[in-house]
Amino acid sequence: MSIYFSLLSNASLVIFHIRDLNANDLPAVRSPHQFFAFFLQESPSFSGSGLSSVPTDYFNVSLSYRLDSDVQVPYGRLKRIRKSSTREHVWSWEEVLNRTAHKKEAVTVFVSHCETPSKRETYYGELSKYITVNQYGDCSGRRIDQQSAEKAIADHYFYLAFENSVCQDYVTEKVFSRINQLIVPIVLKRSIINKFLPDNSFIAADDFHSPKELAEYLQYLMANRTEYERFFEWTKTYEKDCHVDSTCDICKFLHETVNKHRIVSDIRKWWYGGENDSICENGYAERLM
Repeated sequence: MSIYFSLLSNASLVIFHIRDLNANDLPAVRSPHQFFAFFLQESPSFSGSGLSSVPTDYFNVSLSYRLDSDVQVPYGRLKRIRKSSTREHVWSWEEVLNRTAHKKEAVTVFVSHCETPSKRETYYGELSKYITVNQYGDCSGRRIDQQSAEKAIADHYFYLAFENSVCQDYVTEKVFSRINQLIVPIVLKRSIINKFLPDNSFIAADDFHSPKELAEYLQYLMANRTEYERFFEWTKTYEKDCHVDSTCDICKFLHETVNKHRIVSDIRKWWYGGENDSICENGYAERLM
C-alpha cells in the first residue's frame, strides 16, 4: 500500500484497502477534519489479517458493498428506465426474445476458487448428477477466453452465480455481469439477492429441497419457453447497463459530512459480526443438499 505522507495532512479522505493494510505504514494520528475510510469489496472470509492490527476505532468511514456502509460501493446495480434513457440503453422485447431463442445448453459456471467457505463446489457436484453443468475456469481444467465465455453465456439457459462466501449483502459481478447478458442466474440464498434484483429475474437454490429438485425445475423451464421468458420481464423496467461508479457518492458524502465529528466504535465487529450474529454463513451450500 502506498501512502504519500506529504499529502496526508491536506486530505479530507484517506482510503485504506483493508487487504493491503500494514500496521507499520499507517498514519498514527488522524486530524479532526479527516476521514479514514475502511474500503473492501471482498467478503469477510477473504479480508486478510490487516484489520486485526489496527485499533477498533481507527476508521471513521466505511466504504464497501454492504448496504449499511457509509457509502455503498457495489459491484453493480439495476437501474430503472427513465425518460432520459436512450434507446441503446434499453432492451426491446424483440431483442430479448431473439437473444434467448438460440440457447441449447443447460447450466454453465466459471470458477477460479476451487474450495470456498460457502461450499458451493459441493453443490455443483451434486447438481451435475441430474443436469448437465458445463464448468470452466481453473478448477475444471477448462480455461476459457473472453470470446468463448460470451458464447458460452449465449448458449446456456442458466448460470450458477454462487458466491465463494454467503455473507450479508455480498453480491458480486457473478450476478451483475451475467444478468445483463440475458442468462438466468442461479444464486444460493434468495434473501440476499432480493435486496438487489427483482424476484422474477433469478432462481434461488434455497427455494428447493435438494439439487435434484432444482434440476427438475430447470429442465421444466427449458422445455417451456414461455415460462423461461418470464425471467426476463425485468428488461421492461431496467436498463441494460449494471455498471456503477461510486465516486460521486463518495464526494457527496464528504460534502454532506464535512466538519462533522464521526466515530465508528468497533469496525471489526461491524465487519465480522459478533459472537451470536455472524455476518457470514460458512458451509451454506451443503445445508441445501
